[in-house]
Amino acid sequence: MRSSLDVALWFTSRAEAASATLSARKLQQLMYLAQAVYVGRSGGAKLMPATFLASEQGPVEPTVLVALDAGLAVTPQPMVSKAARAVLEIVWHEYGSQSTVQLGRLIAADGLWRATLERGANSEITAEAMRRAYAPARSAAERMAPKRASTENTVRFTADGRMVLKWAPKRRIEKPAASARGT
Repeated sequence: MRSSLDVALWFTSRAEAASATLSARKLQQLMYLAQAVYVGRSGGAKLMPATFLASEQGPVEPTVLVALDAGLAVTPQPMVSKAARAVLEIVWHEYGSQSTVQLGRLIAADGLWRATLERGANSEITAEAMRRAYAPARSAAERMAPKRASTENTVRFTADGRMVLKWAPKRRIEKPAASARGT
């Protein structure tokens, strides 16, 4: 996504299409969950270039908060990639019908918001913390399976015993010409 405003617009238009009420607080909660779910599933990549801060009311994205407080009413079509749309649809489907109280309980249960708030109001809820909390649970079989070695960063040794990560000859050895062999 190009901005957090695109995500806010997407949820707003989705709520309008579903004839659902979307308060500013619920919008912030859905945006936080979308970011957290995406970060968890992508291994750390953010859905949107946004920073979520811990406030007394819950996680907030300051850019959208300022826009909502200023009463900005922009209606451009949000730019949403296929991967982003999939996560936004999941979040809307799972959480869109829940109240702000229910969403607040769900967000409090992840432990990130409260832990961050203890460091001080407006402390950042980091993407790394979201990744750890929202990464899909792996099965016991996946956790027990041996990791495959990457051939990309495998340590190799040269003939004289030096360690190298990737080998390439320094110069090409030319074969002797047929006339030089004594034909």
